[in-house]
Amino acid sequence: MATKQKLNTDWHKQNRMPEKATLEQCIAWHLEHRKYCGCRDIPEKLKTEMKKRNIKY
Repeated sequence: MATKQKLNTDWHKQNRMPEKATLEQCIAWHLEHRKYCGCRDIPEKLKTEMKKRNIKY
């Protein structure tokens, strides 16, 4: 079983998801999040949309 990386609290404080974020904002946020924090994976719904748009994650 894979272990989750520790929450990067500093990154989260400086990079909050916008309220009522658009799909594009959500995708951009999760791509950046993946680079700097390993507390969770990209949600499957977004992965599906990213595949449709040919966005690598």
